[in-house]
Amino acid sequence: MVIAIIGTMAVISQVVRTFPQVIKGFATKSVKDVSLWWEIIASASAALWLVYGILVQDKPLIIGNSISLVAFSLLLYQKARY
Repeated sequence: MVIAIIGTMAVISQVVRTFPQVIKGFATKSVKDVSLWWEIIASASAALWLVYGILVQDKPLIIGNSISLVAFSLLLYQKARY
């Protein structure tokens, strides 16, 4: 039970840390201060964690990294557009 709670909290913090940057990017139409390499590496990391979560059938990992992958994809979209 404690392990599941810690895992869920970790996933939530991962998701929450990305969305302020996504919101700021849409509001300011600028993501020049966000490193492209950081976005690429973070996207790859989320994708790998998602695959791992699917393989071990861990719902918090699957849900959290799916959301993170969407957030990182939005940042990559903003980087390409702005």
